Amino acid sequence: MIAEHDFDPERAQDTSDPSGWPDALIPFVLSPVQAEEHFLLWRRKRRFVSRFFRHGALPVSIEPLYLPFWSFGADTNSFYTARRGLDRRFENTYTRTDSNGNSETYTETSTTTDYTPVSGEHGQTFEHLNVSASDVYDTRLLEKISDFDHAALEPWLPERTRGYRLTGSALSFPQGWAIGRKKIDQALAKKVTRRIGGDSVADLKLTIEFRRLRFRRVLLPFYRIDYEYRGRRMFSLLNGQTGTAAGDVPRSSMKIVLTIVAILAVVASVVYGLSR
Repeated sequence: MIAEHDFDPERAQDTSDPSGWPDALIPFVLSPVQAEEHFLLWRRKRRFVSRFFRHGALPVSIEPLYLPFWSFGADTNSFYTARRGLDRRFENTYTRTDSNGNSETYTETSTTTDYTPVSGEHGQTFEHLNVSASDVYDTRLLEKISDFDHAALEPWLPERTRGYRLTGSALSFPQGWAIGRKKIDQALAKKVTRRIGGDSVADLKLTIEFRRLRFRRVLLPFYRIDYEYRGRRMFSLLNGQTGTAAGDVPRSSMKIVLTIVAILAVVASVVYGLSR
């Protein structure tokens, strides 16, 4: 059992103890050879790239590394008020005369939204809400490939990270919790909005109560894959547990232009067909 640390958000500053890293880690599942195979599969699925990027032999170097994350858990109870909107659509038919004196009819559709006040309560538990504690890689890149199975978490021991590159924690606990809290707020607003239903939701207000806030300092496994493509140095990151990858993609401007031209040609053909 891997212990979690309870904390009081009002005293989050007191929890910033850099000597406590780490509490746990997720071991690597993929070998470097398997990581390169997943990287090749990722390349083959990219769009608007050259055939060589998809299938060619790129010079690559692969390095396993562990990145630090703050991992938060929380029990929440939210009270909300809002206005639920239901749309009513109307079709109005009009008659107009063209420049040749011919009469024609046309229909316009308009929408009116009726709002009614709603309120309620929503409980939700969050587990393994990860916030990158490193400033080496863009958090948007990491979020694309952080589909980890946290059931595989193991207590950290020094020998389990021997031979891997480790990136130190640059994000303090208060900074990490501020990001984690924002993620929780956004997730609850999205969940409550879906729960309210209707065609739209206006003036949503949430009051969130937190119970049993907790955190762990965890190391998560990644492969950094550096490669060269037509003289350009590029890199990708790959999840060392699941094989999910993201990173630099050398898009082909010619393929993008040809795709846009093809789409415009189809649209023009449809418009011409409707106007006849």
